[in-house]
Amino acid sequence: MCDVHVFLKTKTGKEKIMESVEYVEAKGQEITAKNIFGQEKTVRARFTLFDSSQNTILLEAIDQ
Repeated sequence: MCDVHVFLKTKTGKEKIMESVEYVEAKGQEITAKNIFGQEKTVRARFTLFDSSQNTILLEAIDQ
């Protein structure tokens, strides 16, 4: 199984916000990710990149 990790890019850098993600949903300016352990995280962001060779999803934070 390939573990996909979600990163959030902000003005100050990039941080991993969730590991082992199996589900991502975008609704308006919010993106929700769920992992294989049942954890869920919602952030105000826009989708930037999915890289299957690196198993990463990159989101860019939306300023409030």
